[in-house]
Amino acid sequence: MIAPPATEPAHVPVPLTAAPEISDYPQFISIPVPQDSNALRAWTGTIQPFTDAAAARRFLHCIENGKPFDVVEGRIYAHAPSGAHHWADPWIVQAETKFQLLVLEFEGKEHPRAHSVRPEISRSMHPLHPHLRDDKLVRVGQRLIPALCIYSGATFQYSAGVPRIVQFIDQASAYIGRHIIWMSTRLELPKRFGDAFRTPKPGELILGHVPTLRADPRFVESRRRETLWDGYWPGKAAPSGAANHLKLITPSQDCWCCSGKKYGECHRPLELKLAC
Repeated sequence: MIAPPATEPAHVPVPLTAAPEISDYPQFISIPVPQDSNALRAWTGTIQPFTDAAAARRFLHCIENGKPFDVVEGRIYAHAPSGAHHWADPWIVQAETKFQLLVLEFEGKEHPRAHSVRPEISRSMHPLHPHLRDDKLVRVGQRLIPALCIYSGATFQYSAGVPRIVQFIDQASAYIGRHIIWMSTRLELPKRFGDAFRTPKPGELILGHVPTLRADPRFVESRRRETLWDGYWPGKAAPSGAANHLKLITPSQDCWCCSGKKYGECHRPLELKLAC
């Protein structure tokens, strides 16, 4: 028998392990907590809401008609009403994208957060994205990526008996499904010269923005227009702003900021002043 070494190696890599707290998502693994995130735990994993464009259309029909849908390991299963049709259907032709998420969990009542690492969902990639938390950034490599604005106390409440982190990733999966539809239905919005809006062809690759090309400064600046892309975010979304928060969120509900505090003990006093 060979005797074991007297001391352990100085640097033993810690293996990545499946996260038992989110066993409903076996594709997620525990990773070291990002520096300066103040998170308690961190996981990364890939979700793919749709197997094909037809699944994305069924999801669109359900959420537009207020019908329920299921989420299993990040995959959305929706049964659309018979004969359902939506104006956006022709543009949803490529919906099979997989997204790598970074999920952070925090101590106490503070809500989890999710960041889309690949493809990156950020303000630099999508200047007009309607649902990003630019105030909640995490550093991934050399990039600062905002959290996805997934939760609102006005539209969703966590249920007892199911781990909150599982419910949160379910909500994140639905968010990514909406993002895919938003990406498919965008319009080109010129910032200069007042040109008419342009609707992309189904399946056309769209970048978040088209920067202006400037000619050599010794010559006249090129007249290529600056453009941005905006689209349709489907389903119910909680309106933002102090007046809407005061109208929709009761003092006893969780605050919209995801601190885990009750609205009446968190942002409500400030927003009462702002609404005056």
